[in-house]
Amino acid sequence: PTLTDNDNNNDNDNHRFNDLLVRVDKEDQSAQKEEKAEDLAAALFRPSRPRANSVACIAEPQKLHVKNDNRADEAQINYTVSLLLTMNYDLSEEAASEAAMVSHADVNLAQHVIDQATSAPPICRHMLNDACYRSDCQFSHDVE
Repeated sequence: PTLTDNDNNNDNDNHRFNDLLVRVDKEDQSAQKEEKAEDLAAALFRPSRPRANSVACIAEPQKLHVKNDNRADEAQINYTVSLLLTMNYDLSEEAASEAAMVSHADVNLAQHVIDQATSAPPICRHMLNDACYRSDCQFSHDVE
């Protein structure tokens, strides 16, 4: 083999190697995008309760935690929770603490959140999948 033949072989090998690197890099990027999409979907659409017939079981939803820098914030949240439980006899302590944390211990805002959540009409589960064909469906079709 001549020197130019070796150079051509090396060039071909370099091109093949570069092509392989580009393909591997694209596959890694697409895998990372899919993982991010699955994480986002899991974060947005957590099931409210575990389903017995589910194929994949999602772990317990993470609790909302407010970073408490001092005991005054924690005391304010506890006070807000006790007020919400007093004002809403049928409210669970977990729901009251979630509302208090979301509203940053503002009683009026937390009560508004609770009122909106309890007065919302039940949504048609078929409409969530864009497929309710019943003309006499009693559930809300306003999913936006």
